[in-house]
Amino acid sequence: MMAINSSPIRLHELLRSVAGMDVATMPALARESIMREAAKEFTWACAPLHELLLGNSIGDSKWLWQCEPALDYDNNWVASFALVKVDQLDAAMSGLMKTQMTAALFPGMKLTVDLFSNSHYSTGNDPHFGAHIKITMAVCGDLEMMIAKCYLEATKDEFLKRQSGMSIEVSTAENGSYGIRNPGHIDQAFEQIAEAARIAGEKRNDPDSIPEAVHVELIVDKSVSAMDLHRALVDFGNFFTSASNALQYA
Repeated sequence: MMAINSSPIRLHELLRSVAGMDVATMPALARESIMREAAKEFTWACAPLHELLLGNSIGDSKWLWQCEPALDYDNNWVASFALVKVDQLDAAMSGLMKTQMTAALFPGMKLTVDLFSNSHYSTGNDPHFGAHIKITMAVCGDLEMMIAKCYLEATKDEFLKRQSGMSIEVSTAENGSYGIRNPGHIDQAFEQIAEAARIAGEKRNDPDSIPEAVHVELIVDKSVSAMDLHRALVDFGNFFTSASNALQYA
């Protein structure tokens, strides 16, 4: 019998713990101490996460992943997990260096999982302000966007059965300047945002600039069950690995 991956349960427990902390009202030093400890717990929780996300692609050596804490704790970002494809880079390089360079030099596709605490600011109805886990598939490049769009078209009836406590958004990466939240048809939303990203890139008229990326983001709050978080992670993992693997045959 295949062992159950423990990351969704660990992340779910950590999210509920972080959501119960009123870090927004704490003194700076106390907040930083708690956030650092939460970042350590996040790293532990994500230890087997790559196995869940990669699924049947786990045997390939072309993937690298890393966890890192937030750069600072002035806002509500706690820590991040990143998964990238690294077959373009020299195997002699360190894992951290390859992951960072892949994101910088070959930003075609990247999957991240981030943990956020309660925000310092008023929450309103914006899910970004409460404690949450954010799962993001970032896509950049004409070919990559075409492949991602084809995947979403082919899986639109199965991909990401959104539950209460979940919010999905397709947006341009440039400060999230243009986006569609909770679209009825995610494949159509992706196509629309990809076109907006293409137009934004053309307006810059700079051949050396990095093309505008499109983000497919899922925000999960503490009310979502560990099982539903598990399903969401698997869905995004399938999206990432299927699209990334398709690139080598395109």
